[in-house]
Amino acid sequence: PDVVLATAPTTDIRRTEAPLAIVILDLRFEILPHEFTGARRMMRRISYGRSYQLASGFLAISHRSLDDLHRLHPETSAKPSGVSYLGADHVSSWPTPSRTGPAIAFAHHSNKNPELLIDAWAQLKGQGYDQPLLFLGVGGAIREALTHRIAQHGLSESVQLSPFLDDDEFQRAIASARMIAFPSSFEGFGLPIVEGMALGKPVVIGPDPGCLEIAGGHAAVSAAWTPEA
Repeated sequence: PDVVLATAPTTDIRRTEAPLAIVILDLRFEILPHEFTGARRMMRRISYGRSYQLASGFLAISHRSLDDLHRLHPETSAKPSGVSYLGADHVSSWPTPSRTGPAIAFAHHSNKNPELLIDAWAQLKGQGYDQPLLFLGVGGAIREALTHRIAQHGLSESVQLSPFLDDDEFQRAIASARMIAFPSSFEGFGLPIVEGMALGKPVVIGPDPGCLEIAGGHAAVSAAWTPEA
């Protein structure tokens, strides 16, 4: 080949004859290591580190990710690099958008802050705002804890938990959402932000640099990761 494009940093441990361009998604495992197991951190540190050595250049999905790469691995700044944002044009084939469904949030990783959003929803209910909220991607490990928290706040009627959905169900859920609530504490990009915006949804984010970059001033931004904010 003329060039090898690695869509994730983990690549072959051997040096390729063709130039190797590596896509940088995010460096969360280094910046927030407590969110990963020791084994996963070690695996990524070894495999990513070897790929950084072999790479001829880097393509990051945000300036935030590229800045993190250069800051944490200064030797990479000597190689060609660029930023190419992910697109949202795929939503044009999704169901016709409406705002007839619940607010949509996510719980498939700890950085999505589902507990924070449940606490915030409880405060909103106390202020007379009792609207439905649906969490997507709720796996078995976190389901029990979130169910307990929802019950503690008396939100069992309005806050629902859903496992990972198939593509059609996911698209229908996002297309009908009344808003996207995305208070993530760390994102390399944050695809639900642009998906929601492309479908005409109000989007609420936290003050994470990656989310702020991708929203481009078009989201409602909380001042901090607190229920009050």
